[in-house]
Amino acid sequence: MALSSDPTGTEIWAEFDSNSKPSKPSGTTYSLDDAHEQVFGAGVHNRLDFANTGQPTGDTLSAQAVDEDSANLRASLDMNGVGGTYYFEWGEGNYNNSTTPTDISGSQLVSETITGLSDNTNYQFRVVFWNGFNSASADRNVGSQQTFTTTTSNTTPYNLNASQQNFTEPVTVQATWDNATSAGIIIEWRKNGSSLGTTSLSGNTTSDTQGGFVSGDNASFRLRYSSGDTSWTDWVGTSVFASS
Repeated sequence: MALSSDPTGTEIWAEFDSNSKPSKPSGTTYSLDDAHEQVFGAGVHNRLDFANTGQPTGDTLSAQAVDEDSANLRASLDMNGVGGTYYFEWGEGNYNNSTTPTDISGSQLVSETITGLSDNTNYQFRVVFWNGFNSASADRNVGSQQTFTTTTSNTTPYNLNASQQNFTEPVTVQATWDNATSAGIIIEWRKNGSSLGTTSLSGNTTSDTQGGFVSGDNASFRLRYSSGDTSWTDWVGTSVFASS
């Protein structure tokens, strides 16, 4: 008897010579156990486990080069000596998008850049891969989930907010914001529509306070960068309520 396999290694069959004397009809498909019993006797098995032979391995890696509308997705894969294929699937809380399947061989660090993303948005992604031993869709390997958040596309400070800090006169109002760049900040405060002047702040500053308000006042502020895009933001303010 001789054991043979097809070129992909996914099927194994037995060929019996005239001395093996198989008891099953000609044309019967034999398992390894059947083949072994025919040669060595009923109940005598020498089961071989081929389940993991040649299976690819790998996993999803963290994304790199993430900006406001693109990201580089990565994975580490080993096709285990057999040609294989991979792609990434991704989305906002789902896997509704995928990259074009790409053929590889051997062990490789693979990556694909996806574009057209929304800024300041959370995405998830994972790698899907297979080789000649598990090419059926149901048997394909799926890597672990990774996530990333695209950067903001703002060129001026954003997420501006004004909040009252105390409720007895004089009242202090705090301004907070997020920075899109590291350029210096110019803040202008206004009381009831009249400017209180501007102040220069360092580029890593994300808050400022202004006092001297009384109940009924409207306190507002706006920001711009000292270099680069020096456009002012819209005014953001709050009405003051306080006891005298």
